[in-house]
Amino acid sequence: MIFKNITILDIFKKDGDENLSWAIIGVIMVFLFIPYGIYTDVRPYALLVVLYSFLMTRFKKPGAPFVVMAMALCIPSYMFQSEYYFLSELTANKIRWIFLTVRLSVAISVIYNIVRGRKIFPFVGVVILAALYGLVLCLYNTASNGLWRIINLLLYVHLFFAWCYYDKLSFNSFFKVISTIFICILVYGILQYHFGITPYFDWYFVVYGGLNHPHASGICGNALIFSAVVLSYHSVLLLKFLKEGKIDLILLLATFYAALISLERTAILVIAIAWMFFFAMRMEKIKENTIILLLAAIVITCAFSVPFFENTIDILTDRFEEGSGHRFAAYPMVLAAVLDNIYGVGETGMMQAMQWYGKGELLIWFGTLDNFYLTQILYYGVFAIFPILFYLYYFIKVLFLRKSNKDLFHTVILCFLPWILIGFSFDIEAFMQLSLLYFGLLGYVWSIWDKNGDNQIERIVTN
Repeated sequence: MIFKNITILDIFKKDGDENLSWAIIGVIMVFLFIPYGIYTDVRPYALLVVLYSFLMTRFKKPGAPFVVMAMALCIPSYMFQSEYYFLSELTANKIRWIFLTVRLSVAISVIYNIVRGRKIFPFVGVVILAALYGLVLCLYNTASNGLWRIINLLLYVHLFFAWCYYDKLSFNSFFKVISTIFICILVYGILQYHFGITPYFDWYFVVYGGLNHPHASGICGNALIFSAVVLSYHSVLLLKFLKEGKIDLILLLATFYAALISLERTAILVIAIAWMFFFAMRMEKIKENTIILLLAAIVITCAFSVPFFENTIDILTDRFEEGSGHRFAAYPMVLAAVLDNIYGVGETGMMQAMQWYGKGELLIWFGTLDNFYLTQILYYGVFAIFPILFYLYYFIKVLFLRKSNKDLFHTVILCFLPWILIGFSFDIEAFMQLSLLYFGLLGYVWSIWDKNGDNQIERIVTN
C-alpha cells in the first residue's frame, strides 16, 4: 500500500527495545503546561523540564532532546516586542527563563557526552567554523559579548545536533516523537485560527489588535514560525516516503492544511520545491501508479476542501498577487551598501544603512531585511561567509558524500532544504527554537542514515 494512516495508539506503541513513553509523555506535558506557565509563572515548569530531560539522559531513556525542543517551541515569538511596556517586559522576563533552561539542558547533555567518552562535536569542521565565526563576532562586538554569543549559537546549533546524533533513535521511534510534536503544534494552531482559543490571548490581542488576525500562529507567536515547524515535519514525511515507499496520507494532508491556514506564501512555495526535489531524486525508483494515486488523492481532497476554506484561499491568493516588493528591494540595497562598506556595517549600522541605501518598496522603518543571507552580508561584508558556513556546514559536508552515501545525501537535502529556503523569507537565525528544531532533526536523521559511523565519514570528507 502506498497510503498508510497513523493513529494516536500507534504513536504510543513500544518500538523494539526503545521505550518512548518518557519522551512522548514529556513532550505532551510540556505543550500542556509551559504555554500557560509563560502566562503565569514559567520558572517551576521550566526547571522541571531540565530535571526531566536530565533523568531521561541519566537512565538512558531515548528522546530527551525532543522534550527540550518542545519547550523551545512554546516561546511566543514577537509577543515580547509589544509597544505596551509592561506587557513587553513581563513576557520577556518569562521567556528569558526558557532560554536559560534550554541552554542548561544542552550543557548537561554536553557534560554527559564527555563523561561517556564521546566527542562533543561529532565532526571536526564544526570547531574550525565556530572559531572563525566567534572571531567575527568579537571583531564586530565587544570580546565578552562575541564570546557569549558564539557559545549560545553552539548550544542551539551544533551541540544540540550532537545531543540528537548520539540519542540514536530508530527511524520509527524518531517519527513517532516528531509526529507528537507536530500534532500538538497543529492543535494549538487550529484552536487559535478557528476558535480564537490560545494561552497567549492577551499578547495576541495587543500585538495584532484582537484575535481576528487571519494567520494561524498557534503558540508560536508568529505565522512564519508556525509554518517553519510545519515545513520541517513535511520534510520528515517525505523522508518516510523515501525510506519506505509509503506515505501517511492523513498526516500529509494535515501539513497542507496547516500551511494553508498559516497564510504564508513561503510555506506553499517551499512545499512545492520540496516535492520537485523529491521526485527529481527518486523518480527512477517511484512507480508511475504511485505518483498518479498520490496526485489524485491530493487533488480530490483539495477539491472537496475548497468550499470550506474559500475565505482563506482568497486571502492567500491576494497575498501572492501583492508580491514581495520589500524582500526584492533588499537585494540592490545590500549590494550598494557592501560596495561602499566591504567589511559590512555591523549590527548597529543596519537601520542607518537601510535608510541611506534603501529605495523602492524597501520598508526602511521595518528594522529587518526579512532575509538571513542578506542580513549577514550587510552585517559583516566579506566576512559573512563564516556565519553562513557555520549554519550550512552539514549541508556542504553531505555534498562530499553524494556518491559514497547517496541515502544520507538525499536525506540531509530533504531535511535541511526548508531551512535554506526559509532563510530567503526571514532572518531565521533570530529564532532559537527553529535552530533547535532543524538541527535537532538533522542530528537524528544523520545518525539514522549514517551506517558507516562518523569516523569513516570524516575520513571520506577529509580525503
